[in-house]
Amino acid sequence: HMIESEKYKYFKEKIPEYVKKGECSPRDYAMLVDYGLEIIDKKEYSYYGVNGKEIIDSTQVNRNRKSIGLPSLKHRDKISKDLNEKK
Repeated sequence: HMIESEKYKYFKEKIPEYVKKGECSPRDYAMLVDYGLEIIDKKEYSYYGVNGKEIIDSTQVNRNRKSIGLPSLKHRDKISKDLNEKK
């Protein structure tokens, strides 16, 4: 719901502080940014790789993910694969 808020830009700038404190999930923040790019900025690519949009530069996306504590894209895929095999 934050994406549709008039205060989106405020949240986008302020939430990383809560991610660093462990009070906000890095994935929640990544979703806010990626979906914000898609909905507000009309971008067709992903900054953190969580919205299913095109990843233009996977090296940069992995750096972005690492900066907020998310696993690399390959590691994320392995985690997903392992979870699916357990089901």
